[in-house]
Amino acid sequence: MSFYVYQYIDEFGLPYYIGKGSGNRIRANHLYTEVPPLERRVIIESELTEQQAFELENQLIRKYGRKIDGGLLDNVKLNQWACATGWNHSDQTKQKISIKNSGKVRTA
Repeated sequence: MSFYVYQYIDEFGLPYYIGKGSGNRIRANHLYTEVPPLERRVIIESELTEQQAFELENQLIRKYGRKIDGGLLDNVKLNQWACATGWNHSDQTKQKISIKNSGKVRTA
């Protein structure tokens, strides 16, 4: 499987999200950031292994910085360890998450 690293840019040409993907990931909805029009979605580098894509994504997130750290990017995660292809929480971890989230009210 081949991976790529992409960025979403704002109307001024500044990146506001850096991601790693394969297939149609660049078009997919995100929880914490808005997907821009097609002309503002840029593939930075393609034909990468997953490890190469992780490394480049991390390097670019560190370069531009996350908004939560005073930078430009909407990215929430800096360490992408939990986003490896095929990675899943264990049943025990899912149960712990479920218990912790029980009773919480979600708002849009």
